[in-house]
Amino acid sequence: MEVHESRLLDVPLLKICGEVDHWSAPALEQAMQSACGDKVLLDLTECRYLDSGGLGVILSAVQESSAGGGVGVIGPNADVRRLFEIVGLVSSPGFWVFDTSEAAESQLPSEHS
Repeated sequence: MEVHESRLLDVPLLKICGEVDHWSAPALEQAMQSACGDKVLLDLTECRYLDSGGLGVILSAVQESSAGGGVGVIGPNADVRRLFEIVGLVSSPGFWVFDTSEAAESQLPSEHS
């Protein structure tokens, strides 16, 4: 797994390339903690696989987010999206799924919403 950091508007954007599993999940967790923001976006368009280790990192980040904060994911494949549905993340406040980065840019909740 590789993580490439950038920003989308004023929100940290982490592009995840490869597979997120129990071995690489700690690196994802560290990258998310280093992003330093109430919100973080994960670009999953090049993430082929996400197991319970990666899912746990994302779930913990959503649960620990402050009001108005959270985690957004961009472009998860059908299998990863299904995992988010199975664990109930898609209906959690502070978790957003976007098909594209353009959708994230236009639909991400602002600080004032």
